[in-house]
Amino acid sequence: MKNLAEPTVLTEVESRLRALTPGSARRWGRMTPHQAICHLSDSYLVGLGERASTAKVRPGAGMARIAALYLMPRWPHGVATMPESDQERGGTKPTEFATDQNDLLQLVRRFSATSKFGPHPVFGPMSTGDWMRWGYLHANHHLRQFGC
Repeated sequence: MKNLAEPTVLTEVESRLRALTPGSARRWGRMTPHQAICHLSDSYLVGLGERASTAKVRPGAGMARIAALYLMPRWPHGVATMPESDQERGGTKPTEFATDQNDLLQLVRRFSATSKFGPHPVFGPMSTGDWMRWGYLHANHHLRQFGC
């Protein structure tokens, strides 16, 4: 099971993030590659407790966490995100692609090196291992969205 705490997985994610360009073709969804970079940054910041979240943990969150992190071979397309991670609603607006991409690369490194997380906005309390698994799966989902 891949997770961001593994050095080879971190290197893989970084390489794939560097392969993402403004012209990367979208395979599904509405996000542009630049919006995806900002969306990922916003989401990692929520995990680190550095960006507020309006999402609420609902009953069954523990089972949803297990399914999403360990049972689903791939995350489904079209699942709405919280407003603070949606670049069309309340998320960080893209500025300069290379700068935003570099900021995300630094953030992924910082995220993968920490063990201090708050609860996930949808799944509730998670272990560091769960956060590292989520960190990989979330990046993987959006990188696949653009063929990276």
